Amino acid sequence: MHSKKNDSVIMNNLLCEENTDSSLNKIPIQLNFPDWENRPVGKIILQGKTLSVGFDTGSSSNVDMTLFLKGIKKIYGSEKKLIKKIYIESAKFKNKDKHSAYKEIKKALKRENGKSVVFHIDGMRILMVLGEDSVDGIVGINFLKKKCNKNFSIDYINKCIILDDEIISENTTPLLPDTVLKGSFLIDFFIDGIKEQGLIDTGCNYFAYRKDILKEWISDKERREYINFNPIEEIKDTERIFSVINIAGVEYSNVQGLSSLDRNVVGSNWAKRNFQTINGLGSPFFIGHKIQMDFENMEFRIK
Repeated sequence: MHSKKNDSVIMNNLLCEENTDSSLNKIPIQLNFPDWENRPVGKIILQGKTLSVGFDTGSSSNVDMTLFLKGIKKIYGSEKKLIKKIYIESAKFKNKDKHSAYKEIKKALKRENGKSVVFHIDGMRILMVLGEDSVDGIVGINFLKKKCNKNFSIDYINKCIILDDEIISENTTPLLPDTVLKGSFLIDFFIDGIKEQGLIDTGCNYFAYRKDILKEWISDKERREYINFNPIEEIKDTERIFSVINIAGVEYSNVQGLSSLDRNVVGSNWAKRNFQTINGLGSPFFIGHKIQMDFENMEFRIK
């Protein structure tokens, strides 16, 4: 579902001017935003409004941004005004009565019926979701890839994102396109010397281990079916301690891992199903480090 209006500005104008060192292509971030601790949060401009967004490399690769209820209210004034805008501008509802159309739109905005609402605003594909979060929205790998020519780095020590940075380290591993979730990227890593694969997920606050960790991998077909159709059944007491994890030559000892199905884990059902099929490498591996995703050389680096 799309709006008829297609507003567009140069992508570089999306970053808050007062928070951007344009000469160094730096985006300041904070790592103590409420409910987003240890994960990067910065500011962008959308439709002239300043939004606080999480930089989440593990979020949907089909869109540039997801806007939550808090951000929707900043841009449109209220949830009701957004629904009215969709009703008026979408040809789909031309011959539908207002009451049933509003119900259908609200279900799509809540993602209750398998549908979604995507707008094209300021040059970005933006998914609208009536979900509560402390940030106004999240921007993912697509947003950051469009902002840089070669690579971007997230510096968890100096609290900034650097676009087109110098090569930061010799600790490197190939950046692997995900063959199931197009547009996402994986890396190989090792648990006690056994090779695994994981998604670099800066929006995740833990190590999410897959359901068959250290066992045989399922096929792409099985993975797609699991992500799209498997029901969610939350469980408890899923904590495991992994003695040694090695990522691009950097070793971590006694790493706590959780299953994405743990009842204490917050996330969408889609994300929980995905992390049952692939490991999620989150903030415990990045805090105190600088990481880099290099799309020119297809490498992931960590310092």
